[in-house]
Amino acid sequence: MAFFEIEPNYLKLSELNYELRIRGVKSERVDIDVKRKILRRRLREDLMRPVMTYVTPEFKFEDEKTEVDASINEIQHLLADFDGTRADMNKRVVTRISHVLGRLSRFVTTTDPDGKIREYKEDQSLIVGALDETRLEILEQAQNESEDVSEVGQVNQAGAVAKLTPVHKWGITFEGKAVNSFIQRIEEIRIASRTTKEELFRSAFDLFQGQALVWFRSVKSSVHTWDALVKALRRDFLPPDYDEELWREIRNRTQGQQERVTFYVAAMLNLFSRLSGRPTEEVQLRTIKRNLRPNFQTQTALTDARSVSKLTEVCRKLEGAFKCQEKFQPPPRRSIALLEPDLAYTGTENVGQEQPSTSRNEDRRYRRSYHTAQIGELTCFGCKKLGHFIRDCPQKITRKGPVCIGCGKQGVIRPNCPNCSKN
Repeated sequence: MAFFEIEPNYLKLSELNYELRIRGVKSERVDIDVKRKILRRRLREDLMRPVMTYVTPEFKFEDEKTEVDASINEIQHLLADFDGTRADMNKRVVTRISHVLGRLSRFVTTTDPDGKIREYKEDQSLIVGALDETRLEILEQAQNESEDVSEVGQVNQAGAVAKLTPVHKWGITFEGKAVNSFIQRIEEIRIASRTTKEELFRSAFDLFQGQALVWFRSVKSSVHTWDALVKALRRDFLPPDYDEELWREIRNRTQGQQERVTFYVAAMLNLFSRLSGRPTEEVQLRTIKRNLRPNFQTQTALTDARSVSKLTEVCRKLEGAFKCQEKFQPPPRRSIALLEPDLAYTGTENVGQEQPSTSRNEDRRYRRSYHTAQIGELTCFGCKKLGHFIRDCPQKITRKGPVCIGCGKQGVIRPNCPNCSKN
């Protein structure tokens, strides 16, 4: 969603003042109708610019947090009443979401030593993104269920009220293991399906099986909200020393031999998120870096990656380099039949000495691979004709004794050949 998808008429006064302020307009002394006209004109000018630049407003985190939280809460209420049939309601939601996303993008995190502002910015951006997905789902479902769009006006997305997916159809149940994973997945689906915590708590029986269901029946009378139930789940299903044990697991969680860096880092970040208190990025970076495979550690020690995202980017490039190393093959020797022998690798090492058996094996391997690709250039050492080996010679000529693989002279090997040893 573009940040300029804003209709001034749907902004609150405080949001309207913010949008004007970042565009360098001082509007304290004019009424709200004039402000809307000025912003509408500035939005048209934004569309004409190849790059939009904004004046950085005076940033006070607590003030900005209050405004953003209030806007997100109002967006949630708007979506609860949105059925996909009203274009003005859709535009109102789009405007409010665009404003909040733009506002979050301008949060100043350069003076954020404990990462509090960055974490808030990331979390709220995810929530707003999920709300926009909810809006799109309502529109899509309304359009699919509509039998006659013209009955509700010229709206692209129209139709019946979107129905929530019942909790028992989510396909997730808890039996007593991996409680944090269960809680995280439930929360993701709850937000995506627009299910309130009250509705989720009322349907909680559908989420438990086996011993976990027995446990839920025993605590239901003492907990009255979903948040209280989550707290009880962690209290009773996590070990008392959970953080200590999880830290041990994190320290032992090294990168697998065939594991992609992206998946390894994602697993580590999820492990950090399940601690009762998330560690600083510096601690996360140090731990992730220490548990990389040794070949990555050697290379990343030479870089100055100061964030997890930067480290991941460097490691992805290293992965590509390591793949190229695995595919590397030494160049073919000049003794092999080449199209341009004067440009071949001369192999100056061990000049005048017979090459070790490994070198001869390499020569034979590259000669075979080259001959397979260039079969028309082969010379039979038996009949002296092109296009086949002596073992495939149609004249059934067999090799007697050793033969020079350079010129085909029989009775000698290449290092002793009077023709080839001179070269």
